[in-house]
Formats: sequence, C-alpha cells, structure tokens
Amino acid sequence: MVSLDEKKLEEVGCEVVVPKFPTPEGQSLESWNHVFSEYSAKIDEDTVFIGHSLGPVFLLNVLESLYFKIKASFFVAGFVGFLGMRFLILLIKLLLIGSLIGRR
Repeated sequence: MVSLDEKKLEEVGCEVVVPKFPTPEGQSLESWNHVFSEYSAKIDEDTVFIGHSLGPVFLLNVLESLYFKIKASFFVAGFVGFLGMRFLILLIKLLLIGSLIGRR
C-alpha cells in the first residue's frame, strides 16, 4: 500500500521502498532480516528510515549493524508489548548503549 505522502516523495525524485514483512504469521527477526536483505545494497549515507509499530525495534537492529551513518531515522508509534526474548535483549542493549552515548 502506497500512501499519498509516499507518492509525493516519489514525485520529487525520492526512491521509496516499503518491504513486505511477514506479519503476523512467520514474524521473527530472522524472517524480517531475510526480507530486508533484498534492500541492503540500497542503504547509503542518504538513506532515511521510517519505522512504525515493530519497525522501530527492527530498525534499531539494522542501524546497529551499519558501519556508516545514514541521513535520518524516524520511529513512529513504536510497538509496546511482549516481543520475545531476542527483541527484548536487543532493546535493552540499545537502551544501554544510548544512555552511555548520552553521557559523553
């Protein structure tokens, strides 16, 4: 599904990619990584990520693996609830890293 805002971005020359993640059946970090891997070659310093629902947690995982900075990330209405142990551990690690960076 492409929203009006995505169409506007495309009209001004932006490439908009909306991966089709398995949800809710087959939803896991591994399955999302598999889908997202098709787009990894497109990620560069001009990339802007927008994540909604489970997307913010997933994008934190992606950002942690990058060896360069991207332009921006926007996390919209992140999921609140039980995500499974792997997501929970990842989230705790990222919160700890974020608090350490914030102390500099």
